[in-house]
Amino acid sequence: MNNNDWLLIPGTLLLAFFANMMAFPDLFELLRLDLLLLVVLYWCIRAPERVGVSVAWVLGLLTDVAGGGLLGMMALIYALTAYVCLMLHQQVRMLPMFQQSLLVLVLLLAGKLLGYLLLVFCGRPPSATFWVAAVIGALAWPLLCGLFGQWRKESVHLL
Repeated sequence: MNNNDWLLIPGTLLLAFFANMMAFPDLFELLRLDLLLLVVLYWCIRAPERVGVSVAWVLGLLTDVAGGGLLGMMALIYALTAYVCLMLHQQVRMLPMFQQSLLVLVLLLAGKLLGYLLLVFCGRPPSATFWVAAVIGALAWPLLCGLFGQWRKESVHLL
């Protein structure tokens, strides 16, 4: 853990939260990925002592309030996904990037499945494009890891 991560972690979580809240044209709405959940998963793997289930739950609840969706749905999805990720974080660190992406895909699909079931139960079935975000998130995982890894290396050199 770098000494400067105390600033990098909340900064990236805040940026991802605002990126999730941005409005996109309908054409790009299909490609919207849950960047905040990806960032939470990244920090659960790289800094499990600083980002855990409680951080994921609070960020999910803030997402629910800001997005106007079912209150608690994203909080539950984020918390459960972070919990599974925390349980596996030592093994995930050792995996090659391709296998990490596959694991992230499984985690994102599990979160999407839970969200789908909750929405159907509440009488709001999502569109068929609901599942695309999980695949895009898994494809974006290596880019996110590379970018954050570079930021972490640069933050060490600044000290």
